Amino acid sequence: MSDQEIEKAKLAAERKARGLGIFEAAMLIVTDGELSDTPSVDWIRDIGWEIEDSLKNWETCTIKVSYSILGNNRYGGVDIEIKLGEDSVIYSATKEEDEDGDNETSIKVFRMGSWVDRFITYSKEVRAKYEKQQLDKIQQERNEALKPFLEIDF
Repeated sequence: MSDQEIEKAKLAAERKARGLGIFEAAMLIVTDGELSDTPSVDWIRDIGWEIEDSLKNWETCTIKVSYSILGNNRYGGVDIEIKLGEDSVIYSATKEEDEDGDNETSIKVFRMGSWVDRFITYSKEVRAKYEKQQLDKIQQERNEALKPFLEIDF
């Protein structure tokens, strides 16, 4: 394969990965459905991910998310790596914020396969579960607030 063919294949894989939303799906899975986009610095600090890496297991894969924060509490970037087993990286990407505050995603590895559809489907299930939990929480709070005013039969 020539360098041009390699570059062409790389660009095609990057477009495919972006179009499928692998980065966003990984964020949903790692944050238990709460977040599909790049987190804010405050969000990272609130959940204690300022320094530590976050790991989630999915099927036989491990999803690793690392965050970096630049000086002056500016957001730095998010690295996502999905490994099949111990050694085989099937997806790796970095989303960094530039000086203007725009996010740029750089996809380093993307191995297309049947795992992609299952991964996307699972991320949607995780998000649906999170949304249901949030609705249940709101309903429970509403019920508690109404409790002193409900009819009683004794």
